[in-house]
Amino acid sequence: MKFKLIFKRFTDRVFKTLYKRMEKGYKEYGDKSFSQSPDKLCAEVIEELYDILGWGCILIDRLEHIKKHIKKLEVKDETRQ
Repeated sequence: MKFKLIFKRFTDRVFKTLYKRMEKGYKEYGDKSFSQSPDKLCAEVIEELYDILGWGCILIDRLEHIKKHIKKLEVKDETRQ
């Protein structure tokens, strides 16, 4: 089943990356994050989500630009045939 293979690779990569990030955070901050108030943790998550939205907007703009160039190349290729 292709789904299981793809899902296994995905989860392995995600958890490996998560573990490395958590380990890096521990080395930098220790266990401090675990004693933060839920308010503080929510504020941190919201900040990160805004970062993700911002990077998403930038990526969408870049992908739209790439799509336009691909369409131009496809049109040029069609006229060659």
